[in-house]
Amino acid sequence: MRYERYWSGADATTRTNPNSMHKGVLGLLVGAAIADGYIDSVDAPASRWIELWRESAHRDITVRELLQMSSGLEVPVFGTWQASRLLLGSDLEGSVLGLGVEAPHGSLFQYNNASAQALVMILERATGQRYARYLSERLWQRLGNAEAGLWMDHPGGQPRGFCCLFATARDWLRVGRLFLEGGRVGEDQVVPAEWIQAMTTPSPRNPNFGMQVWLGSPPTTERIYNRHTIKARHSAPFAADDVIFIDGYGGQRVYIVPSQELVVVRTGVSSAEWDDAPLVNTLLRAVRR
Repeated sequence: MRYERYWSGADATTRTNPNSMHKGVLGLLVGAAIADGYIDSVDAPASRWIELWRESAHRDITVRELLQMSSGLEVPVFGTWQASRLLLGSDLEGSVLGLGVEAPHGSLFQYNNASAQALVMILERATGQRYARYLSERLWQRLGNAEAGLWMDHPGGQPRGFCCLFATARDWLRVGRLFLEGGRVGEDQVVPAEWIQAMTTPSPRNPNFGMQVWLGSPPTTERIYNRHTIKARHSAPFAADDVIFIDGYGGQRVYIVPSQELVVVRTGVSSAEWDDAPLVNTLLRAVRR
């Protein structure tokens, strides 16, 4: 069964900015690069590819820690020059390389756009390809998705891997189904099933976060990104224990509930008041009748 509805002049061809939902796709692409042999291990140091980290406090940060948001990298705080440079500037690599380390790697969870952008840097160096090409040919087209867009820092530069993968709601539905189907699209094993399992396994420093995706219900009515950022509302526990969700600021979401074979996509106008519980719980109560 499928239910689909659009408002305010949008339709099935409308591409929107999903904000941080791009991170979920980025996590999938790292798994593809490992399967392709470009990255030999998720526990490899990021400094193997980011040369300027080799002789600094960053040298032991691993790919896994970047994926799990426990890298220890300095968090660019919204409203500061560092955050503006990362979000709006024309030199993404320089923005990331200019950040220090504010905690021992692997020691705590701090949701950080810079950690995601470092993964883009690693992918381009490891594969020897532009991020957009590897994303399109290795993942996006194999999902059957329509043409999408990326926000570059400058012409010929690097895309923002922490946001701004402009795509349709149906494209995001196919991303959600990839999790539901264990990395398969029909007979095509796009991403190894083991990688889907790894992405959706609770991380040591935050049981509600895996690798670039969120998991289950937080212990309170708020979900914390880091000690600097606004919190997300979660007024009640999810009505299923196995909810996986790809999160973008302001209520951009893909919710996946494997036990119910359910994928829910919500994109559109951003609101800081978005509450994760009502939509999913209403649908879960309906499908269980």
